Amino acid sequence: MVSFTLGFRKVGNTEKRRDKRHPAPIFNVKIDGQTCQTINWSLGGLLARNYRGYLAPNRVVQIEISEQLTATQRDSRLGGAGPAVYVLDGQVVHCNPTKNQLAVRFVHLPPVLLKFFERHLIAYRQRR
Repeated sequence: MVSFTLGFRKVGNTEKRRDKRHPAPIFNVKIDGQTCQTINWSLGGLLARNYRGYLAPNRVVQIEISEQLTATQRDSRLGGAGPAVYVLDGQVVHCNPTKNQLAVRFVHLPPVLLKFFERHLIAYRQRR
């Protein structure tokens, strides 16, 4: 396993996060029935854009996370199958209705989702 988040410390500023945030790759997320995209994510949670409305801090919501597929990737999958979708609970950290942003902390990160994040981060870095 590649360690790409644990032990993160921002030099020069106090960083309270345990996990390093990644702006890419971007994932599709469905939160409280709304489809959004990640602005950044880590093993601890995510910040989503295009969230309309307000959710109170500490509220637990269901999150569905899936990869963004290109048309070529969709066509290459057998039977036109869509992306894998992972469901987990998240706790609202803050909601900014003015910017249409929602930050959530993962209540529990299943090992399969850890592998999903790791696989996509490695593939993204290899493409760069």
